[in-house]
Amino acid sequence: MEKKNPTQSAKVTKHGKVVAHLMKYKTITSWQAIQLYGHTRIGQSILLLRRGGWDISTVPKTAHDRFNNECTYAQYLLVSTPKDSGLQTNFDNETQSLPTKEVLDKVGEFQQQSLFS
Repeated sequence: MEKKNPTQSAKVTKHGKVVAHLMKYKTITSWQAIQLYGHTRIGQSILLLRRGGWDISTVPKTAHDRFNNECTYAQYLLVSTPKDSGLQTNFDNETQSLPTKEVLDKVGEFQQQSLFS
């Protein structure tokens, strides 16, 4: 059995990848989360972030599917992050970097919370 080196960085979760995406691009849809990160439960991630103090708006969008049927989907828009999270909230800054591992770990704590607590 291989021992894990405690100095190895933790794996970034799908939830963490969605957080990084929101920080960089300010928006995400469920289809983007599935295609880019294999994350099929983005609604849960958005709920956990909101419970953690993140201000995320849901913008209804419409498009046509391959059969030309009109479909409605949600686009999530990051408005602001909690003031105590250590994340930048000035989204006018073009050079804003992605969250650090420490910030992703802090956000990952929300994943551990029960949806019904």
